[in-house]
Amino acid sequence: MEKYITVEEVIVDGIIVLCDSKYVECLRSQKFLTEHNCYRKIPGTCYEYRIDHANTNTKTQKHIHVYINGNEIYAINFDGTPHDGRKAKLSKRECKFFKSIGCDVPNDGILEWYSFGDQRELLCD
Repeated sequence: MEKYITVEEVIVDGIIVLCDSKYVECLRSQKFLTEHNCYRKIPGTCYEYRIDHANTNTKTQKHIHVYINGNEIYAINFDGTPHDGRKAKLSKRECKFFKSIGCDVPNDGILEWYSFGDQRELLCD
């Protein structure tokens, strides 16, 4: 004997979602967490940041993306190495803040990345 579910349309944050009818009331009270909701201010700066968790599928470690006016300027892994291949010089305020949330920032605040082509890359401290 096959089981069928009743599907209903629910609007959540202006987005139409199809769901099992038994979840309709629950969904109506929810809000989607969009990427926009993930950005936070770095205290004392004009920068915003977003934390991405480690992902074993993409072989990335926990890291922070930093933005100004919606444009990414750099990303740093929690172990203090550069993420995504951008160079940066972090201010004292950035360094202090990142250390306060558990990021091992280089003492000089410099993120360096050198590429030698053919997938051979060297990270420098």
